[in-house]
Amino acid sequence: MAAPVKLAPLPPSGADCATFAWTKAEMDMSDESQPATLWRARSRRHWRRRTSIAIQRAALFGLGGSLLLAGVAAVPTPVPGLGLLLFAASLYFLSRGSKAARRAVKWSRRQVPPFSRGLERIRPTLPAGMRHFIKHSDPGR
Repeated sequence: MAAPVKLAPLPPSGADCATFAWTKAEMDMSDESQPATLWRARSRRHWRRRTSIAIQRAALFGLGGSLLLAGVAAVPTPVPGLGLLLFAASLYFLSRGSKAARRAVKWSRRQVPPFSRGLERIRPTLPAGMRHFIKHSDPGR
């Protein structure tokens, strides 16, 4: 049977818990309590990482969605290719956030060949990440 875990004593009354620091000797912690402390630290790191990923995904979806709307609105403008460029950028940001969006891009390129040809036509003028995305979302690849 495992030995019971000793809990750290409470700070003396009137002490500020945020600034009061116990030394290891003062806490009289046994070696059995160390794994519990490590587990709590790992759990905090895990939830911080998950929260960070969720925030990144939300930012990618927000940016991708706004670029998608701007691209659709820019299609009828007299500036040639601006709508397609914004649309390609929106697909790039959306696909970085989800596998379903990547599959949807491949499916749409397979179903609408002129769209795929347009993406291939503007690929050399785009940044490296977007060129890579267009190359790997090619349905004929």
